[in-house]
Amino acid sequence: MWLLKTACAELEFFPTPESVPGGYAILSHVWDEHENTFQDIQAFRAKCAEATAGPSAGSPANLDTTSHPTTPITPRDLVSDKIRNFCILAEKEGYEYGWADTCCIDKTSSAELTETINSMYRYYSLADICFAYLFDVPTSPIDVLEQPKSAFQESKWHRRGWTLQELIAPESVMLLSQSWELLGSKADLAPLLESITKVPAPLLRMNTKPTDYCVAARMAWAANRETTRPEDEAYSLMGIFGIFMPALYGEGRNAFLRLQEEIMKRSQDFSIFAWGDLRTLEPHEAEPLYSVGLSLSPSASDGIFAHSPSDFLMGHDIGLAAATSRTSWHDVAPERRLRRAAGSRRRPTFHLTPYGLSADVLLFHLAVGPSVAILSGVQLKGPTRRNIGLLLQRSEETLDSKRHLYTVLDIPFRTHERGIWTGHLVPLDADNRVLWKGYLDEDALVLHKNNWMQSPVLWESICISTDGPQSAALKPLIELSSSLRHTPFRVPPSHVRELQNSLSMRNLIDRLSVIPYPLTGNPHPVPVAIMINATRHKLGRVVQCNIVYLGICSATTPGCHWALVAEEQGPPLVPASHDCSEHHIDDWHDQTRAFTITSFSPHWRPGLPRDSHQDEIRLTFRRSHLDPAIRIMHIKFVVAPELEDSGRLRTTASVDLSELSRIHDPGEVTESDEERRDA
Repeated sequence: MWLLKTACAELEFFPTPESVPGGYAILSHVWDEHENTFQDIQAFRAKCAEATAGPSAGSPANLDTTSHPTTPITPRDLVSDKIRNFCILAEKEGYEYGWADTCCIDKTSSAELTETINSMYRYYSLADICFAYLFDVPTSPIDVLEQPKSAFQESKWHRRGWTLQELIAPESVMLLSQSWELLGSKADLAPLLESITKVPAPLLRMNTKPTDYCVAARMAWAANRETTRPEDEAYSLMGIFGIFMPALYGEGRNAFLRLQEEIMKRSQDFSIFAWGDLRTLEPHEAEPLYSVGLSLSPSASDGIFAHSPSDFLMGHDIGLAAATSRTSWHDVAPERRLRRAAGSRRRPTFHLTPYGLSADVLLFHLAVGPSVAILSGVQLKGPTRRNIGLLLQRSEETLDSKRHLYTVLDIPFRTHERGIWTGHLVPLDADNRVLWKGYLDEDALVLHKNNWMQSPVLWESICISTDGPQSAALKPLIELSSSLRHTPFRVPPSHVRELQNSLSMRNLIDRLSVIPYPLTGNPHPVPVAIMINATRHKLGRVVQCNIVYLGICSATTPGCHWALVAEEQGPPLVPASHDCSEHHIDDWHDQTRAFTITSFSPHWRPGLPRDSHQDEIRLTFRRSHLDPAIRIMHIKFVVAPELEDSGRLRTTASVDLSELSRIHDPGEVTESDEERRDA
């Protein structure tokens, strides 16, 4: 562990934090573009040594002696203002040594970098005092700090990934203004800091410790924080979860997957699966569209693991069930005795295998099709403290005679305020029955009761796939991208990742389905169809859908590329025909055309007037430079302004046509270069 001597800003090495004489101060801050590095500090030391060793004991060439009249010259005179002020303040507070992450880590050594990242939480927790420097906050009294939208509440320090552990780990954190004056301690400002960061005040006052909170709640503390590199989303949380793993910059979001896997090895906390939109757990707010009204089919989820801490945005509402006093056996209803007896004999477990997540869980099956695994011990906070279930779809594949393979299932939900979104969690009562009652109309309620009838709750040993469409979705993209000879249309894979970061497009991209009309081996293949939007009757039949058709015209030589968007009354069973005068791509201006489509209101049900909106699907193509016979396609879904303003995303949802022959996974869409420039 390298530390700065506060009197001169020279580096000195100690084997452990405990071996630093007199303890040390530590700096928490937001990095800027021009931070001093480990190599800078060593270079400053060499310059100072060279200057003081000369016959005239002169100053380094880059040192303005009028600004630094004191002698002898030390590296502290040459470092940045931030490091200099940190050293001066630490020295005034009586500390001979201080640590700052910018210049006390030799980042050219991968071994030292990994060791430091794994030790960072320990470094901060063992520091005598932590100075949190908020460069964007002026010195202000507490009443100003508490004002909404104050500089303190808007400070970048509250939004960075690494500063979370720097807030939690040290016992003493002093928050400093841009002029290095005290704003307050984390203990004094705990209620205000909790309102800003969602980190509980008892934890900030050291009355509790991180392990007192479930995995989902701890993840939620980082949900609104940002890191420069995606790997740091995981690395900055390792100390909070007590995890040690190699830092492999370049692995991207796989780091967060590794973090979750490591957490699972050390904990049986099922809340690690309680991520996503928890409004599905509000039975009087969310309406499951899988069984009523404007219904969309379920679809494979992105897998059982979250993609990033932002998926745990609502984890603050998740807690672990507290032990309750024992109730007399005779006071328990007979149908509940069996459940209690079954629950008392076994404990749920899970562990990772090469095939997926092997789990021993309480499970029941719904008449409508999906199964529900009970996240034992995990509850939604509130007066009712509802249990939580994980929606699963049983696969036809079996691992052995005893274990079936399941995938996590997303189903659509809606509210009158927000429109439609998807989720894989369901609310359960104390007897583990699905809670969706009391808000549907009479006709829908009958269907609802039938569809959500459930089998008895039993222990089962199952395997849950850890793979979602993130990996499976690449297959059709590879098919459309790899064969230059036989593929008349290509879709660049990079744009799916780009558009998935856009909330307005996320459901569209995740659910995009390609109907497998032949596309190779024929100089004039029949069209490929992409279903991107659909309305379903409550019995599950698709009654309105929008299809993008792509094909090669057989009436021209060579065949012209054509494309169109059609509104169909149900899924297409035969290829569509095109109008040569309208649909030949090369005849379009800039090879771009917008098609108007009808999108129905999310509140529509059969028997009610159809409140519709006119939206657009904009298709843009460009000719491949390597092979002029190939057209590279981009799709932009333009939502009507009134829907865009209200934030409703119904028109971006799409359908998984499970009743058709096997359907390929998501196709690729993007904005054109011209559209990006216009944006």
